[in-house]
Amino acid sequence: MKKIITLLSLAFSLSGTKAQTTVADFESLTLGTDTFYENHSGLSWFTSNATFRYTWDTSFGGFWGDGFSYTNKNNPTNGTYHNMYAAITGKGFNNSNTYVTAWSGYGDGMRIKLASTEKSVAGFYITNSTYAYKTMLNGGGPARAFGDTLHTHSGMAPGNYPDWFKLTVYGYKNGSKKTDTTEFYLADYRFADNSKDYIVKTWQWVDCSGLGAVDSVSFKLTSSDTSKYGINNPTYFCLDNFTTSSLVLTGIAKVSGDLKLIAYPNPFNSTITISSKAANAAVKLIDISGKIMHSEILTNETASIDLSDLQAGIYFLELTSDDQKIVKKVVKQ
Repeated sequence: MKKIITLLSLAFSLSGTKAQTTVADFESLTLGTDTFYENHSGLSWFTSNATFRYTWDTSFGGFWGDGFSYTNKNNPTNGTYHNMYAAITGKGFNNSNTYVTAWSGYGDGMRIKLASTEKSVAGFYITNSTYAYKTMLNGGGPARAFGDTLHTHSGMAPGNYPDWFKLTVYGYKNGSKKTDTTEFYLADYRFADNSKDYIVKTWQWVDCSGLGAVDSVSFKLTSSDTSKYGINNPTYFCLDNFTTSSLVLTGIAKVSGDLKLIAYPNPFNSTITISSKAANAAVKLIDISGKIMHSEILTNETASIDLSDLQAGIYFLELTSDDQKIVKKVVKQ
């Protein structure tokens, strides 16, 4: 008689892994024409199973302190502080009306809290605000034009200064910051070939799946253009289609005492080796949305699989032999 055990106590060893995906596109949030969320009580706001931090500073008559404000501002030309809510694209992702503008303020206030502790942030679309984009392009106030196109700097020829503006996303679980991060450059002038220098002006996807299961995420902006007072260029960015996923148990797995699955190295870079005592077993690699990224039949008990074309992130190896199945979480760096 085969030995049968349930895997409710074994992480990710499910008979079926099915992802439930939630997309916060912000279109259901109520706004007037050409305006933005403003709340003098400093109330954070909730949509699509996530709470977006918002604060109001009461100094000097009151102003937006930090965090996230949803908006339908559509001015891609006015690069002044008076147009700090608008995206350089003029619209949300896929030409939608409503999106979010984030501001770091003077602290670490850009945080999003998820309604469930067993979710992952698949990612989101990002672009620069008009204010940030125009300032990095042309300079203004204490900020220089990125690349320092008008002056020599540190002995460099005009235009060669390696400026950059970077967003780092951190994951948290049970109050502890995780070690993995996601980075995205909103502007990058570090290339030896100046024709490759860029400031982001379209909506681009940021993959955060490598953060794993989280209950909140925070965002930090850093820049090459700094002074003793902090970053000189405006610390804003725009966000849309904030996407979270959660894995759902679709049944109870059955595993015989002889069915094993070892995958190494984990995390892996390009090739992962699978070891199992079940010859001729079927193996699948599944992403967090439930899409099968790779499948094959193992003709030997040990096999190496080249996954160099795969994007970095969290995946699940599913091994099936006869009527038994086991699933193991793996991470590509």
